[in-house]
Amino acid sequence: MLFDEGDPGNHLYWIVDGSVRFTTVGRSGRMATLNILETGAMFGEIALLDDGPRTATARAMTPGLLIVVARDQMYAYLRRQPEFALAFIRLLCDRLRCVSSYVQSAK
Repeated sequence: MLFDEGDPGNHLYWIVDGSVRFTTVGRSGRMATLNILETGAMFGEIALLDDGPRTATARAMTPGLLIVVARDQMYAYLRRQPEFALAFIRLLCDRLRCVSSYVQSAK
């Protein structure tokens, strides 16, 4: 288990090797899988950036290796590397589009 929904989000994660499943408990009380990310993916950006709680539970599906980046390290890097900051913004937009698509298909 990496973190539970509602936990504080002080770190960003990069999957160097392995896979991670993201789940939440719906209104019905049933667990739902939101996403599965694999090697090369980054996660934890929402709670890292807005200082809010984790929006889902994250559990490793396989043994793996993660790079963990603290909030202050990430902020400093974003300030020094504007091209990376733009790529990071694109990632956030991609995630938002994915959620929007999911919500629209559930109507």
